[in-house]
Amino acid sequence: MKKLQIAIILFSTFACSRNLDKDGAGGFGITHKAQWITDNRELPAGDSLFYLDYPAPLFRKDFLLKYKIEKATLFITAAGYYKATINGEPVGKNELDPAWTDFSKRIYYSEYDVTSYVTTGDNCLGVSLGNGFYNPLPLRKWGRRNLRNDLTVGKPKFLAKLVVSYKNGKTEEVVSDGTWKYTLGPILKNDVYLGVT
Repeated sequence: MKKLQIAIILFSTFACSRNLDKDGAGGFGITHKAQWITDNRELPAGDSLFYLDYPAPLFRKDFLLKYKIEKATLFITAAGYYKATINGEPVGKNELDPAWTDFSKRIYYSEYDVTSYVTTGDNCLGVSLGNGFYNPLPLRKWGRRNLRNDLTVGKPKFLAKLVVSYKNGKTEEVVSDGTWKYTLGPILKNDVYLGVT
């Protein structure tokens, strides 16, 4: 069973001020370079346009690990939902991560031991994004209140850091930043109330 720890990070910063632990893996410590990333599309301009196809983005980062691996840990979160893969294998068993919060105050992140997923040589980290409660459809509650006006909303985005510790004592990090590639995936629509198509 994969180790899963949940902690809180503040949404308004790229990383929380959690102290580094003794092996330097310390989650999303403020000294690290992970950035929130998303695709370059604009959100629909009008309420009715949210109901048209708007494919979920798929992100990819290829990376090379040069030495024998002792441990690999993935720290990941999203505004919206995410599903991560390493070398094509799903990371974790949760389907709707992270859990809902008030996005204006905090977002939970997950920590996974992914040592068995990576190998010395070429690797690939993939992330697909879903809307979740961060980009809900403009549903009218009681016929008048728009859900998009009652919640903190925006385009789904994610923050990730893979920390690899080598057997020779060196460490390496793969972080979410502007070097990731993305494309639009096969999921044409996704919503927490209406499901996936």
